[in-house]
Amino acid sequence: MNNSRQFGGSPFSNNNSEIMCRICHEGESKEELFSFCKCSGTVAMAHRSCLEKWLSTANSSACEICKFNFQTSRRPRPILDWFRNTDSSQDTNNLIGDLVCFIVLSPLTIVSCYLCVVGASHYMVKRGVSWEASGLIVLSVILATVYCVWLGATVRHHVRTMKKWQESHQSVELISVRNTIINLEENNNDSTNNSMRTDLQSI
Repeated sequence: MNNSRQFGGSPFSNNNSEIMCRICHEGESKEELFSFCKCSGTVAMAHRSCLEKWLSTANSSACEICKFNFQTSRRPRPILDWFRNTDSSQDTNNLIGDLVCFIVLSPLTIVSCYLCVVGASHYMVKRGVSWEASGLIVLSVILATVYCVWLGATVRHHVRTMKKWQESHQSVELISVRNTIINLEENNNDSTNNSMRTDLQSI
């Protein structure tokens, strides 16, 4: 005997067909089937894990058919998923390019600033304060400032990009599933009783 919970209508296309998940089209051998919304017929039943995956992919908390709003909780997906996501491949390539620039520019900036400071010290020891020493100090300050501005802007851009991706790609989990199913069952029973009363009154 199949112990699937079905509310709001039968999930059978006919009496001989097997109950299947409307998302993965598999039966209860994988996971228990439930009716989480007001859909009926062949689209009534679904696995909880399949429905959560579907809602996460669609970034939605409502049934796309009957528009029933599920009680859900959301949590950001790991940053590693951002690297694996094909939609963000351009952003990933930009990040890799900026990392290469960081690896190359960081030692160059440090060495250049160091040489400027050493050269300025050398001129100051020999000639005191001179235009050569002042020029080297100004050059080192400009190099350090440009590098810091570039680094700050780059980090800020990529952090914003990742946060924006996380906001639109969240893991959706169903909560209060038992209460939702009970409420759907009660609503279905109320609808059935009202329909029976209407039929009796019309006789």
